[in-house]
Amino acid sequence: NSSRNIKDVNIFEIGKVYYKENGYIEENKVAGLISGNYIINNWNQSTKKVDFYVLKGIIENLLTYLGYSNRYSFSNETLEDLHPGISCSIKVDNEIIGYMGKVHPKISKKDLYIFEISLDKLLEKKVRLLKYKELSKYPSVTKDVAFVVNKDMQALEIINVIKKAGGKLLTDIDVFDIYTGENVLDTKKSIAFKLTFQDSESTLTDNFVNELFNKIIEEVENKLDAKLRA
Repeated sequence: NSSRNIKDVNIFEIGKVYYKENGYIEENKVAGLISGNYIINNWNQSTKKVDFYVLKGIIENLLTYLGYSNRYSFSNETLEDLHPGISCSIKVDNEIIGYMGKVHPKISKKDLYIFEISLDKLLEKKVRLLKYKELSKYPSVTKDVAFVVNKDMQALEIINVIKKAGGKLLTDIDVFDIYTGENVLDTKKSIAFKLTFQDSESTLTDNFVNELFNKIIEEVENKLDAKLRA
């Protein structure tokens, strides 16, 4: 792709992998690579560049669609060929099934993001029959919020608190910015989230959403020693 001047790449492959570990092992895996722009909207001249959170969202959607919702997580374990600060392991039922992240700069100076998942480990885990729900006829409400936290805190810690406080009406959480620099202490960082609220049975009122939103902020601040970024 690079030699043909194709800069926006989204590719994946499913196949058998062979490696030596207490004998020779054959394993079915799915691997993918993304680079460049993930979304290009020529109509309003906007783009969405590939980054760690775009890749994480793809993996989350994949696992959710396959029926592993609330059973997957991400952890600090990583591989030496991945950037140590921009990579993680992928777990289902607390077992590592794969890895994802940015390719280590010693291998490539380009912004390449990859993942690899063991299909054998994933598909041996039983799931319930998938149930399809009708899309809500009622509009969603989005709110943006940013918290200033210690630099070593992971976004997942905050997400878990937000999920619990938001309940079933909080339908989506997206990390859209991580900031360090001016107006933020050297030992701190700011993480910004986009929260989506929706009810399948009625239209949410502004007062109700604001009450729930304030409850989320209070829970994050109290439980994680975080501060709302103005």
